This record gives sequence, C-alpha cells and structure tokens, in this order.
Amino acid sequence: MKLCKYLLITLLAIATPAPAGWLPLVKSGGGGGPTQVRVTFTQIPTVGPITINNASVGIQAGSGDPYDTSATPVELKFAGVSGFTLAAGNSITSDWATLTVSSSTGSVFSATPDAAESGWNGYTMRAIYPVTGSATPVVVIMDVGSGGAISYKEGGPAGVAMYYLAATTSYATADVTGYNGPYGTNRVQAVTLIETQ
Repeated sequence: MKLCKYLLITLLAIATPAPAGWLPLVKSGGGGGPTQVRVTFTQIPTVGPITINNASVGIQAGSGDPYDTSATPVELKFAGVSGFTLAAGNSITSDWATLTVSSSTGSVFSATPDAAESGWNGYTMRAIYPVTGSATPVVVIMDVGSGGAISYKEGGPAGVAMYYLAATTSYATADVTGYNGPYGTNRVQAVTLIETQ
C-alpha cells in the first residue's frame, strides 16, 4: 500500500506543470571552446619598476598592418583596475577577459624574459604572439607610463614580433598605423604566459 502511494505521488509530481515564470532545471552538457583569456607580465630582478597605464589583447587582423587587430582590443584589468606597476622580480596576471583566442584550454603561450631595456616611457608596444590551438596570433598591447625599463626576451618563439610607437595610446584601437618594427628578433616583451579557459 505504501509503495502504491509513493508511486502515485511521484507520477503526480512529474505530470504537474511548473508554475508560471519558472523554468525547468537543465544540467549543462558543457562543450565548446575556451572564451576567456588572461596574460601574465613579468619584470626581471635586475631592473626597476615599470608602470603600464593600460594593457589589452586582440586577435590579429587578416589584413592591414601586422599589428592591427580584427576588432577593438579587449582591455586587460588587474583586480578590476586598469594598468599596473610591476616591481623588479615580480609578476602580475590579468583578470580573465572575454575573448576567444584559441581552441586549446590552459597555457597557449609561454616565454621567460631574461634581459631589460630602458627608454620606453610614453611608448605603445604591440607584440604579436602565436598561440597554441589557433592559426591566428594574438596582439598584446601595452601603453607604457613611467619607469621605462621593461623586461624582454630576444629570440623568442617563431612568429613573435614587437612593434612600437612613441607618444601615443592605442590599447583601445584596432586599426593603427605608423608603428616601427619588428623590433629585434622574435622579441617577447614582458609577457611570460597567455592562458585560456
């Protein structure tokens, strides 16, 4: 008898429609590729602090200059704030930003800066980085404020290229012109890690 009552209650619960304004709970099956990216910047121990007023990341455009992005670059925030000051020997990782840069999840680019160069106050740097899981590189943009001495690695992975322009701000601009470069040989500029999720 108890079993019959239990079955009847269960059947009624299944058959009863949900109240207006409610949606049934559906468990997501997951799937799809990563849609967020974050970037880690590092200053080597032998150089003073550097201030980056703004940083951003975008997908390299299919035409125009190699440092152009296909859409307005996505600003990278750091604990919700624009820009950062990085002391000697320290690293900083951006918050996750919404941008699909790769079909791979996890680390999609890594490098280890081992030198530093001064004189970059007021410059904008646009560096191209190939990423795992994508045929199209990303462009990481840094508008340098004070400090001016920044870490780099010469002879980085194939496909890396750094361009620069004085006295300008371009972190929120896709199509720019007049940049110098590529500077050095496969020059990684302060970036040590690009990750997706």
